[in-house]
Amino acid sequence: MCNTDVKSGTELYAKLYPESSSDGVLRLGNIVPDFHADTTQGPMDWHKWIEGSWAILFSHPADFTPVCTTEIGRLALKYDELAAKNVKLATLSADPVSLLCAATNAYAACDGQQRCSCCVDIAVIVISVRGVIFFKVDAAAQVDSHNKWLNDVVAHCENKVTIDFPIIGDADRSIAVKYGMLDPGNKDSNDLPLTIRAVFIIGPDKKLKLSLNYPASVGRNMDEIVRCIDALQLSAKHSVATPANWPYNHDSIGKKGWAFLLPTVTPEDAKKHFPDHHSCKVPSGVDYLRLTDVNKLNINN
Repeated sequence: MCNTDVKSGTELYAKLYPESSSDGVLRLGNIVPDFHADTTQGPMDWHKWIEGSWAILFSHPADFTPVCTTEIGRLALKYDELAAKNVKLATLSADPVSLLCAATNAYAACDGQQRCSCCVDIAVIVISVRGVIFFKVDAAAQVDSHNKWLNDVVAHCENKVTIDFPIIGDADRSIAVKYGMLDPGNKDSNDLPLTIRAVFIIGPDKKLKLSLNYPASVGRNMDEIVRCIDALQLSAKHSVATPANWPYNHDSIGKKGWAFLLPTVTPEDAKKHFPDHHSCKVPSGVDYLRLTDVNKLNINN
């Protein structure tokens, strides 16, 4: 809630987003799909787990993939910072919790559709899809995939992190389909699900506040994710919106980190509740670029 008589950005714009979609596609403002799943920290009921907190669902296609290994390490470095902001963090993998997907070092010994045993008791299938080589573990190798991979994540991160958040196993890819990360037609495909690289930020009301989708070749920026959380929480409490490049915006005019008042804030309310706001001069003469110092807002209320 806003700490003044002026409604917050979230309150004002919430009515523009329906709680559910008419075509089943997850969109901003929708209540996110609930699910029950196994995780590295035990069974999880998603909505119950979120209860009263913000949440981030951070998905990756599979264990033992190079980009995701760095992402999980960097995400772990943000865990305490996010927890202090009342944000719960969970990651989603297309591997089951019990399946080991260990393809490292396999490329040196394998080619095409050849089956090999490059590691002790680990059967690896090398799959060629349109000329691109992927590595996929034989389903017969039933060992603890996630926990073994997490040892690599910790070892590779120079900060020697601990992984304190749960990793959700989505072996049948049903969660990925519910969240629009994967086409239902590819749900049962044996190919590596490269499309499952997304970030969902969810509010305490269990509504989707922001989503990001990345290709397999681009690692995600954890500082940007924290920035999005800060911006969303600021707008949830106050009638402001963050400019481009916030909080590094408008440094040239001495207003670094200031945020815009919403267009719905009347001149009278702006004067009453934001007396120190600054109007940027523009050729049109329209007074709509109104900045206010977020450090003077009572962010804790």
